[in-house]
Amino acid sequence: MFKGAIAMVQLLILGLFIAQGEAYPYQLLQLIRQRHYDAFITITKGSFYYNIDVLEEMGALAVTAYLPTKNAFVSKTSYVITDQGRALFKQLAAKQLLKPDKFQSPSALGLLLASDVAPDVLSQSLAQHVADLEQECQSLEKALQVTDLTALQQELLQHRLTLQKSDLNWYQKLQKTNQ
Repeated sequence: MFKGAIAMVQLLILGLFIAQGEAYPYQLLQLIRQRHYDAFITITKGSFYYNIDVLEEMGALAVTAYLPTKNAFVSKTSYVITDQGRALFKQLAAKQLLKPDKFQSPSALGLLLASDVAPDVLSQSLAQHVADLEQECQSLEKALQVTDLTALQQELLQHRLTLQKSDLNWYQKLQKTNQ
């Protein structure tokens, strides 16, 4: 995982602990999916739990309860954010907010080189992008129906939906011209 991606995951985790107070990591993962934060950041279960451990080692999170389970590899551990964690959150938030957004897309790079790609591979990739974008648009529309979103969260989700619909239209147009 790249340094910038780690900082984004840590920022998200710390922000969730600020908003939720004491919580189990599993609860926060559910919240990420429920609020569709994964539309803005790619986060795996492994990277999430890894960063929980890193933040605990750094002193940004403190364990409040530890309950072993029958499975020796699984425990229920709840955490809270510490003062050090709040300071790190402020630092990471300021840094992320000042970063410019850059369009970096593996599929766009592939399309730049599409003249050297087999037509069936191009057709298959376009169909996959259309299907993925249709699913993401449906997911974002569903997310916008959640009632406890802040106005800014609604704006961000609406903006993301608008971008995804635009990309969907574009991929559908490419699909038609490449048939």
